[in-house]
Amino acid sequence: MKLFLFCFLLYSLTFQAQIPFYYKIKKIEGTVYDSNKNPIQVKYLNRNKLEIKNCKDSNIDTFLRTLTLAKKGRQQLNHLLTTSSKITISIVNKVALMQIDGKYRLIAGLTGVEDNQSCKLVTNKASVNVWNSTFKKKAFLSVYEENTINIFQQSILYGKDTTIQLSNQNTIIYNRDANKYIKEFSMDTIKIEPLMFPDLLYKNTKELYYFAGLHEIFHTTPENIEIQENYGNIEYPAMVLEAKAFKKRKKINKKSIR
Repeated sequence: MKLFLFCFLLYSLTFQAQIPFYYKIKKIEGTVYDSNKNPIQVKYLNRNKLEIKNCKDSNIDTFLRTLTLAKKGRQQLNHLLTTSSKITISIVNKVALMQIDGKYRLIAGLTGVEDNQSCKLVTNKASVNVWNSTFKKKAFLSVYEENTINIFQQSILYGKDTTIQLSNQNTIIYNRDANKYIKEFSMDTIKIEPLMFPDLLYKNTKELYYFAGLHEIFHTTPENIEIQENYGNIEYPAMVLEAKAFKKRKKINKKSIR
């Protein structure tokens, strides 16, 4: 396993009558994959509506549609559909814990190149024309040839009710230091640390899919992979992105998914 990354937890157009063609979305489309390697074709019909074909997992369907609820989510979805990386999406019906320095923390998402995937760096064709105006050079253009995004559905339930009984059947533990899953464990010997950012705790599945989705998808982008390849702090920019998105939390919860 290469490395895993984790997460905790239209403009406001005026004068629309004067500009009847005020928004025309670029016809973005692409392919993502489920955990069984089945290709899922996704195409924008408009900024809030997708056409999704060959999706056999209703949770992945909902996850993708949830990302269209606001601008940041659409930007991350655009990356998913245009990246040169083969992205697998897995919605896991378990609570997830991350073991770090001997401590266990609740997490909602986990992203990285799994053992059966290629960690080769390839040019991200969608980023070829990106120009880094600060350093006057081409921006980092590489992504991993393959990558997997895991979203853990039951983590939000445990975050709201820590009396839920955890077991080997409903819990997954990842050891970040060793970069591998812990297959055998006893919850009787595990103490889970308090939430680091309780204000960012997801209240429902819509928030889990949207905010954890933003965070985890960002870990597959060229800019975050550059930080990772240089052994930098990959979590900080992902957390900043997520925290900024939380400003529209109420609006996102009010919107319906199409």
